[in-house]
Amino acid sequence: MATTIFSDSWFRVSGMKVSLLESVQCQRHAHRDQVWYVLHDTYTQRFFRATEQAQAFVTRLNMRQTVEEVWDDFVQSHPQAAPSQEEVIQLLSQLHASNLLHFTDQADNEAIVERYRKQKNRERMGQLASFLFIKVPLWNPDALLNRVRPLISATTGYGALTVWLLMLLAGAWAAIENRGQLHGQAQGLLALPLHPP
Repeated sequence: MATTIFSDSWFRVSGMKVSLLESVQCQRHAHRDQVWYVLHDTYTQRFFRATEQAQAFVTRLNMRQTVEEVWDDFVQSHPQAAPSQEEVIQLLSQLHASNLLHFTDQADNEAIVERYRKQKNRERMGQLASFLFIKVPLWNPDALLNRVRPLISATTGYGALTVWLLMLLAGAWAAIENRGQLHGQAQGLLALPLHPP
């Protein structure tokens, strides 16, 4: 939570009624021992990564309550995890820039639609400019990695270390048993050829 709870710009957003678009889905991801939530708009294919605190606040936004009412309720129910007003303003601004919010104000909705059209035009121009690049569709490798996890564990875990140590001991034992032959071969291999003067 930020050091200052209140913000001078709060009046700009406090009376607004906003919510996530109906097409936005939320998925939980754990990355490097930290939990993140990815907001995915299935219609525009836009993504936004949010912390657990931000996700808990954003999912409470609805068209029946103002931002201030939602924030007040959140502060009362989660006093330690509640975002500051400045953090709420920043979060709403980022979600607005990502076209993930629905507003009751028609002007804001028109601004979102206009920005979406401009973004689509930029993407089309980018596609025309990048006709030389091959785009390869990506896929989620989690299912494959989960299937091969036992094999990876078997080849990199304590079992693999035990097999490697046994092979090392067997090789050392074979070398000790045949040390006479190895010594003779080494002498012949390392001996310098003598040329008569």
